[in-house]
Amino acid sequence: MTGLKNYQLRVDLAVPGGTQYHALYANFSINDEDDNYRISHDSYSGTAGLFHTIIII
Repeated sequence: MTGLKNYQLRVDLAVPGGTQYHALYANFSINDEDDNYRISHDSYSGTAGLFHTIIII
């Protein structure tokens, strides 16, 4: 799905109280239907700390 180019995904998070965090995933991709649209990335960086896991519901 995103295999034609290299993408980065940035997620900005805000928690009650106004503190903001971000997570940056390098070489982000979404695989095709044959792989159940699995999300892949090479590396994580950012200020989100333990929040760096992607959970999509």
